[in-house]
Amino acid sequence: MPITTNSQDEAIVPIETMGMLLHQNSTLHTTGPRTLLGGMFVRRECWKLSWYGKITVILFSILAFVFGLYASYPFLAITDLASHRVMIVESWIHPHTMPQVAQEIIRQNYEKVLIVRSVYKVGDKHISGEYDDYVASDLVQFGVPKERIHTVFLEATNKDRTYNSALAAKRWLNDKNIVTDSIDVATLGSHARRSRLLFQKAFGNGVKVGVLSAKDRTFDPEHWWRSSEGVREVPFEAFAYFYAKFLFHP
Repeated sequence: MPITTNSQDEAIVPIETMGMLLHQNSTLHTTGPRTLLGGMFVRRECWKLSWYGKITVILFSILAFVFGLYASYPFLAITDLASHRVMIVESWIHPHTMPQVAQEIIRQNYEKVLIVRSVYKVGDKHISGEYDDYVASDLVQFGVPKERIHTVFLEATNKDRTYNSALAAKRWLNDKNIVTDSIDVATLGSHARRSRLLFQKAFGNGVKVGVLSAKDRTFDPEHWWRSSEGVREVPFEAFAYFYAKFLFHP
């Protein structure tokens, strides 16, 4: 490519020639062997974060971490009621939550209250209904009419306990010919969003599932990371929820 000059004898380099020169200059530092030890190591160019980029990534990571600390529990411990007819109580929740659950049952005036309870022996007095159900006793003690409470027993399993509890409640309602387009589930703290999701999977899209998150007093929900119980509970429930959401397919 010819190089022209102007009237003041200054060289004018065409754009194409300038681009070739810049490319050659940028590749001078890459001359030399590109492989070592018979190709086991290969030299390649790569992009790296600048100091500004590193600071930006660190700041965003800190902000995301702090946001996760404060937002995770409210996200998991959701209360969103959908029914005024059927309330399903997960029997494993702490006894200290019974006053709150009973108060909500009375306030909403539920027609049926189902206590779903797992037992380990099939065909014994537990299944026959002779077992003294402390959950039902507590609800009656706090004002729930006894005739509205029904205990649903199912055989305990090592996996998918919440989902199997939902199926047991669904079978009981079907056996009693109780038709409803919505139910509510009472559970403990950060388990609420997962319970609602799994009950929804069990009952199907034809039934709207609501949830009551009873307050967990074993740790401070607003500062759950300050106690060992909270550190065990909240991250586990977050992981379990996303597992149920994206990987659990009954």
